[in-house]
Amino acid sequence: MELHELQINFTEALVNCKPDLIENWIITKNLSGSDRLQIHYNNYIQSLTKALRLIYPLIEKLVGIEYFKALAREYIKLNPSYTKNLTFYGEGFSQFLIHFSPLQSFAYLPEMARLEWSCHEVYYAPEGAIFDINSLRNINEGEYRKIRFNLNPTCRLLDCQFPVHQIWKACQNNPSEEIIVLNGEGDKLLISRIKGEVNIEKLSNAEFNLLAAFSSKKDFEAVSQDFFDQTDLYDALKKYIFQQVIVDFSI
Repeated sequence: MELHELQINFTEALVNCKPDLIENWIITKNLSGSDRLQIHYNNYIQSLTKALRLIYPLIEKLVGIEYFKALAREYIKLNPSYTKNLTFYGEGFSQFLIHFSPLQSFAYLPEMARLEWSCHEVYYAPEGAIFDINSLRNINEGEYRKIRFNLNPTCRLLDCQFPVHQIWKACQNNPSEEIIVLNGEGDKLLISRIKGEVNIEKLSNAEFNLLAAFSSKKDFEAVSQDFFDQTDLYDALKKYIFQQVIVDFSI
């Protein structure tokens, strides 16, 4: 067997726990090849579980540590990692929770996972430029309607079915001590990074729709048609430029 083929077989044996692919190539005196591979497999599972626990601490708090570990093991079986960089491992966890039948009655959990993944992405996202207000002043007034404002790469918008912001706040303390009404109105959230810290802000429908319109690259003319009160629109623009949620524009 060539070295490259041996390496591929070892990886497959490890991530899929199939010792028969490599067992005959493991030279051992005491433990069997299968037992030695099991040690590596256990370490592999522990490393990925640790990565998931770091990204999804609220899910762990809501379901309990031991249940989360079992949950992580099932996720890892379906989503093996072939790289040593685990920074962005776990992106599909919210989708996994949607289809994980034992948790079907806890329909808010996938949205909590979406929130935690968005926070994780925001933390590692590259910083956007500082808005150049002078460039905006230099735009010909007749071109204003064509302006498309761009959101900071460190921002994410979430339109949620459940009151995840309230659940998130409850988890900072003890979720079992707070009564949360799950069949009420869902939250619209802005997740951003301010001075290196991830911030979660609950938005009004108008604020969310404005930022979502900019995120979808609508021009200023199309956006302004959805806002009957121009004062509110300009106040919102000033607010989000000042907060560096809006960092750039194009025509």
